Amino acid sequence: MALDDLKQELETLQEEGQAYLEHTEEYLRLKIFKILMKLIVGSLHLLIGISLVGIVLLLLSFGLAERLGDTYANALTGYLIVAAGYLVIGLIIYLFRKQINNVLIKRVSAVYFDDES
Repeated sequence: MALDDLKQELETLQEEGQAYLEHTEEYLRLKIFKILMKLIVGSLHLLIGISLVGIVLLLLSFGLAERLGDTYANALTGYLIVAAGYLVIGLIIYLFRKQINNVLIKRVSAVYFDDES
């Protein structure tokens, strides 16, 4: 009798353990899906925003270059001044790339390790 009860308890324990593993697997799949969707949607928003800002910046750059070209009576001078401005901005971004990377890593890890929702 005691052996049958022990066998029954072990079978029940095995079934409950299997159910726990299945539920844990489902939970992890949902968690991974949630994280991936947050990253994909955030990346898509970032891409759209950067694209729009890039188009606006391009048009403003042409306008500024033309204006400077009219001011200095030479279109090439206007374009060179705008190009030099972009070169300075690029150099500043290059010099501060580690700080920029740290900020990006913190933001992505905040999404990945978000346990609130």
